Amino acid sequence: MSSLVRLLPGFPTLTAEELHQDSILRELERDLIHARQRLESVETLADASLRDSRLLAEYLQKDLEHLGQRLDELETTVDSVPKKTGLLRTFLGRFKAADPENLRQLQEFSKDSEENSQHLTSGLRQASARLDSLEDRWKSIRPAFLTSQNVYLRRLRRILWITISVILLGTFASYRVYRDQPQQKFERKHLKPLKSVLDPKTYEKMEGLARASRSDFLRIEDLIKIRIGLETFQQSQGRFPGSRGERFSSGGKSGTDWIPEIRSVVPATLPVDRRGGQDPKKQYLYITNGAEYKLLAQSPENCTAIQQWMPELLDPVRGCQGVGFWTEGAQDF
Repeated sequence: MSSLVRLLPGFPTLTAEELHQDSILRELERDLIHARQRLESVETLADASLRDSRLLAEYLQKDLEHLGQRLDELETTVDSVPKKTGLLRTFLGRFKAADPENLRQLQEFSKDSEENSQHLTSGLRQASARLDSLEDRWKSIRPAFLTSQNVYLRRLRRILWITISVILLGTFASYRVYRDQPQQKFERKHLKPLKSVLDPKTYEKMEGLARASRSDFLRIEDLIKIRIGLETFQQSQGRFPGSRGERFSSGGKSGTDWIPEIRSVVPATLPVDRRGGQDPKKQYLYITNGAEYKLLAQSPENCTAIQQWMPELLDPVRGCQGVGFWTEGAQDF
């Protein structure tokens, strides 16, 4: 990856001074990482082998002393850097332990007897606080050791993040525009809810009908909702609503209550034919004797589409003049 970055236009070549700065930067960051790993190893080995843990603690103490001396030297070579302040930084700083004056507890732990580890916890706490302090000191002077290549790479990362963010935002915006297209809205509102209700084969037919004749699909969708209400009523009352052998049409004065009694069990508004008007041949029709029923949408707009995708819905009595659902004993209604 680094070799590819070097091929980018404007990638700077380091001067002798910058090479020296880069070596210092790499050295300090390597030593800090190494010290952090050694601190974790001291704590991990304490449960398994106190002897090895004490040996590492001795090396850790030397690492921390070396880092402190190295930072003392470097801080004299750079201009004073203003200390960063802020509410969050100040708040988090309250939870950090203060830099200890010495590492006596860590030193005492390395001198403890074989079975004794009474200075372990306090020694680790001192070492962790000292290392946190050293890392903060390095962060404050690190910008002085950044080379032109570091600055170039930092800018490149910013450009990449901005580019990725713009692409993601653009993709999200495009998706929202796509979702808001009429076809996508139609599928979300009408087709997807049916997918969880119908078996896959029937859903595929409904999907095909929706593409061929959306208006007829919507009327069939209405009939499915009414059919569910009728069956719910029958399960509750032991019969279908309206047992006088009459015909009930959605075009009457009853409006959305055009099927009697059903609202007493199913508290939902019944769909009416979407074409509106008073033409009796363009209404939903419900015929029942209490034990059987037939539910139809009259005068479909595209009978050919229904014949192609859902011929089983064509009324055996009315043919293309009615499509819908019926119980076995109501075929001839």
